[in-house]
Amino acid sequence: MRVLWIDDEIDMFRPFVYALKDKGYEVETATNGPDGIELVKTRDFDLVLLDEIMTGMDGLEVLRRLKQLDPNLLVAMVTKSDQEALINEAFGKLSSSRSRPCSCSRSSSACSRRSGSCRAASRRSTWRQ
Repeated sequence: MRVLWIDDEIDMFRPFVYALKDKGYEVETATNGPDGIELVKTRDFDLVLLDEIMTGMDGLEVLRRLKQLDPNLLVAMVTKSDQEALINEAFGKLSSSRSRPCSCSRSSSACSRRSGSCRAASRRSTWRQ
């Protein structure tokens, strides 16, 4: 399974990236929205983990563009924001959302849901603390 993690603070999440790789996932990273979008244009990903609050292009704009490229792309938004308006705006475009702090097991769970029998259910689930 191929995972793309787009986050402007990706270095902070390296332990999670390594944990996913240890579990057998292929993980690529991008430190900004435009680079992530370019990766999606050139490669196939099963799941995109996307930060909402980034410098430059924010996560919701990246999400809009990703969904224009591939409406079926599974995207899990990773954010520390708990603003209901933001979550509601993203929910209509997202397969799932997740509040920080995230853990290795929760990141792995997002990947497992995509590759396992929960595919259809995970497309409409919302993960919240």
